Amino acid sequence: MTEMITRKPKLTFTTDQWLGYAKLVENEGYTNKQIMEISGAGESAVGRWKKQSLMQMVS
Repeated sequence: MTEMITRKPKLTFTTDQWLGYAKLVENEGYTNKQIMEISGAGESAVGRWKKQSLMQMVS
């Protein structure tokens, strides 16, 4: 018998939301895991937010 894999529903975040989460990591010392728990986002999204926020600071 094949087991069905269920996906969690896709979440969408505004730019202000992901920037806020990225700032928590950068300025407040939150870990990626803590941000994942707070936001419900996945590991790749949190990593992408951090990368994008760094790119915005450089611009």
